[in-house]
Amino acid sequence: MLQALTVEGKDLEYIEDEIGVFLIESMKDVMSSERIPDFLRLVVNVVKFNAAYLDEDIVAGIVV
Repeated sequence: MLQALTVEGKDLEYIEDEIGVFLIESMKDVMSSERIPDFLRLVVNVVKFNAAYLDEDIVAGIVV
């Protein structure tokens, strides 16, 4: 659903302040499921197209 609402992570209008924390918190649950490729594609697009909205600690949390 998040992929559809954000155009696969490319358009974060209205949720740009919350998406980083949400991705980090969701990462633990997703990594133990079969949805890893979809989630990683979403994360890559969020960082690629919306890096200006992500704080340094959020990017560090995604990378680590």
